[in-house]
Amino acid sequence: MSSGGYFQDVKRRIKDSIDIVDLVGRYIPLRRQGRLFVGLCPWHDDTHPSLQVNPERQLFRCWVCNIGGDIFSFLMRIEGIEFGEALQLLAERAGISLRPPSQSGKPVRGKTAGGTAGGFTKTALFQAAQWVADRYHRFLAQAAAAEPARRYLADRGIEWASIEKFQVGFSPTQSDWILHQARNQGISPALLVAIGVLASRPLGGNYDRFCGRVVFPIRDPLDRPVGFGARILPENYGVIPPISGSNKAKYINTPETRLFTKSSLVYGLDLARHAIRQTGRVIVVEGYTDCILAHQAGLTDVVAVLGTALGPNHIQLLRRYTDRIYLLLDGDEAGRRRAAELLELFVSQDVDLRVVTLPAGYDPADYLVKHGGQALGKLIVETSADAYEYARRIFAAEEAREGVHASSRALERILRTMAKAPVLSAISSPLREALILQRLAAEFNVAETVLRQQLALLRERSGGKGRVGSGASGMGGVPGTAAASPAKAANFAGRKAGGLTTGGTSGHSAAWNWRWQQELLEILLAAPRLVSVAAQHIRPEEFSSEVHRRIYEAMCDLWAAESDLGLDRLMVYSDDPSVHAVLVELDQAVTEKRLASPEEALASFLAVYRQRQVEAQLPQEAARLHQEDLAEAEQLEILQRMVQIRRQLQNLGEGPNHELPA
Repeated sequence: MSSGGYFQDVKRRIKDSIDIVDLVGRYIPLRRQGRLFVGLCPWHDDTHPSLQVNPERQLFRCWVCNIGGDIFSFLMRIEGIEFGEALQLLAERAGISLRPPSQSGKPVRGKTAGGTAGGFTKTALFQAAQWVADRYHRFLAQAAAAEPARRYLADRGIEWASIEKFQVGFSPTQSDWILHQARNQGISPALLVAIGVLASRPLGGNYDRFCGRVVFPIRDPLDRPVGFGARILPENYGVIPPISGSNKAKYINTPETRLFTKSSLVYGLDLARHAIRQTGRVIVVEGYTDCILAHQAGLTDVVAVLGTALGPNHIQLLRRYTDRIYLLLDGDEAGRRRAAELLELFVSQDVDLRVVTLPAGYDPADYLVKHGGQALGKLIVETSADAYEYARRIFAAEEAREGVHASSRALERILRTMAKAPVLSAISSPLREALILQRLAAEFNVAETVLRQQLALLRERSGGKGRVGSGASGMGGVPGTAAASPAKAANFAGRKAGGLTTGGTSGHSAAWNWRWQQELLEILLAAPRLVSVAAQHIRPEEFSSEVHRRIYEAMCDLWAAESDLGLDRLMVYSDDPSVHAVLVELDQAVTEKRLASPEEALASFLAVYRQRQVEAQLPQEAARLHQEDLAEAEQLEILQRMVQIRRQLQNLGEGPNHELPA
């Protein structure tokens, strides 16, 4: 088998090994709808599920963005990566090697093809992060020097099974330990710098950012480590890491890298996502050990933020799995100080955000160790309040006075907070805002119109900041989409026209060009045996759409090679997501039309196509006729050609078009 044939075979094997429903479901909550699965599209501000996943065809499509494809094109779009990286990631997931066995087992050292100097592929970064996580975990499990860390985790109540489940590790106090480990494996230090494990010394050289700390790998929805959180051990455990300055903080995280963005990730989501879909909720805590102990106690729908407050990006990530979020706050003053920002989130985000406050003096880990998971679950259900109610209670309590003045101050604080909140959805936020104003009017006995006027005044005073982004519900700026492109507008116009027509002078408009290419490919996809006939009459260079031309060329190439011309074969033949999107659209059209006789359809198409080609000559000749300084003989010659063209058109219109032309 040739290298090209082997490569195509590997792609087919990977597609056969990975279910697209499972892959898409790791990023987007899906629910069955008949024979399809549907979910909210991640590429536009989707409020009604417009993304469809077809398990029979192993395809996805968004009807709003007009994009679709197979597992490769989905991963390329959702991760923002090239085909080579998507192929590598899916091959690893399927357990299919793309390299000789002698090269497997180590992080990829290759640079990005055509990328910037010193850049690594995402595949290399993911592999390096996994390698580091394995080394830290193995050190915690086996090294005598890690005994203080094992004792600390046991003292926190964390069982060894949980340590293995979350792959908790420990980095020794030698600041160059991981660097030596990497060099022994032939791994470039630059790769560890790129994933944020190695940091630069002021006087040159690198050191392990996490030395002397318990390390918590942070994973993405595909179970890949993308960064690390690390905790320094308390002094009584006798571990003194060689660190200074800001690195002495109790917790540190990986810095921002190509894989790691702290404000857009949560800890434990890789292990919690299935439970979140089952319970219809997610519980958010603020510490790694809080999350681990919650899972250990049976609350497996718990995740943790990464040393930062819950923010809009976290909300958007979690909304892929549920729209009900419970934020578990410590019973201290810090939790109460967050009332205003939580109310802002509640106003601006289309999510049911609820707040649970633990009894004073407790954090989630302490509460779980003392009372257990069942007690915490009961506390969450019985005491949670939505973020509006939580803020109202805090503001009212902080006024600490009775009477009209105190109520007025509390009401003013709520309205000021609402005025500052960005309006992120042009549809859902006004509805949520209206409901909040109704509750305020009832609770404070103030007319709703007065509240609306005051809110508008506060927004005006703040320069309208609260309204920024209120129109962001379209598809502008979404990579890979072109909802207003001439091609798609032409496609829509062609469909509205009801197919191919023969009249009018706009036969070679954008609509016509797009439509005939689309219709021809639909016929050929329905009946691949007709490619040989079409190839005799239409050359690839006659296609004005590059995507359609490439599909037509693939059909002709596969026909010439006596290969399968089905949709799956065409999908594998191309690596371009834009080609995949059009193929999915063509397949849908073929399914809907169910041509009774593809032969008759092609014969009629070719007859109309020939007529259009002849029609196009008339305006060209007419334009030449109006040129200045034409000799009388030249004018006569043009007129004669125009007469011939009209006769040819008349003959084409009168002839039967129900047989394939010879």
